[in-house]
Amino acid sequence: MTEPTRTFRWQGRNLQGKPVSGEAMAVDPTALQITLAQSQIRLLHCQPLLVPLPRIGARERLLMTRQLATLLQAGLPLLQALTLLEKGQSGHKPLMQLARTLRQKIEAGQPLNEVLLEHSDFPALYIQLVAVGEMAGMLDSMLERLAEHLEKAAVLQSRLRAALTYPVAVLAIATAVVGVILFWVVPAFENIFRSFNAELPAVTRWVLGASRWLANHGVWCLLVASLVSLFVRQAWQRSEPWKRRADALALALPIMGPLMRKACQVRWARTLATLIGAGIPLVDAMESVGPVTGNRSFAQATQDIRLALTRGQSLTLALQQQSRFFSPLLIQMVQVGEESGMLEAMLSKTAVFDERELDAHVAALSGLMEPALMVFLGLVIGGLVVAMYLPIFQLGQAL
Repeated sequence: MTEPTRTFRWQGRNLQGKPVSGEAMAVDPTALQITLAQSQIRLLHCQPLLVPLPRIGARERLLMTRQLATLLQAGLPLLQALTLLEKGQSGHKPLMQLARTLRQKIEAGQPLNEVLLEHSDFPALYIQLVAVGEMAGMLDSMLERLAEHLEKAAVLQSRLRAALTYPVAVLAIATAVVGVILFWVVPAFENIFRSFNAELPAVTRWVLGASRWLANHGVWCLLVASLVSLFVRQAWQRSEPWKRRADALALALPIMGPLMRKACQVRWARTLATLIGAGIPLVDAMESVGPVTGNRSFAQATQDIRLALTRGQSLTLALQQQSRFFSPLLIQMVQVGEESGMLEAMLSKTAVFDERELDAHVAALSGLMEPALMVFLGLVIGGLVVAMYLPIFQLGQAL
């Protein structure tokens, strides 16, 4: 197998001793030196030039994988498939640039998995399966398996996002409505109440005090909250212990915790089934499974399972030692899979069952959350309205 060529930026001197520089493709600096010597240039310095790959999102990655798998299954060579993929993405510039860059690097001699290693948007699982597909001459089937895996992961992600978006959006709207009432509506009522020359109810006085406080300190509170959120965000990005504690806390939440644990288990089981089906050894597959779950506690548990496997333990026994993360059903199905030699099938069935159960839990939670949020909004906004009109009602009864 020929070594891949790379692009080098070089500096040297010609026969007249004048400095010259440029870019050239070669396997290594020695080959570059021989190439320049044929042009009567003495190489002084060179460095490989890395061409950055354009950034893409999960949707673009799925789209590229599905289209490339379809083209390869139709019998097209990889370079021709990338050329067609590039021409077919004229309306999507990042994906078109990615297809062009992949084609150029593969034409230079690099295998696809090595090119993807330079791109941070492709996870280790993706690159690992592409490498197995290239080595076994089954790149089309590996990309098809990857596309199915990414599609199922996208569906799961959209379901969880939908379950969380609705309550957050309702609470945000409620906060905005309460702020508008306190900042603009309540002061107008306060001017009316001054003409009553009567003692106001306690709830009305409390609302008026909240309105004055918001008018006097609201801007400063908003500024402080923005600065604090910015500081927390930066500290969060830099502090790995904070992230680990937050992930552990997320799994321990009373309502959302079980849903997150179930979602992590679905990702874990489906990813492991995909890797085992691709022929990757179980111990090696564990290296790519942990990060896919999206939770550092699950990732650490996966690393502990991998260490137990290297010591000769069975996967069933290793899972039993991490039973706080994995359900009894998954452990039982893994045991059946190990005893029958059908571990991939058992993991896939468990992922399907858990995903259906997760859908049922999300639907039930959404059904309960909607009336609860409506009651909450009614109590908050209705309470403000009653607090404003209560003095007027009392004045009417007195008259």
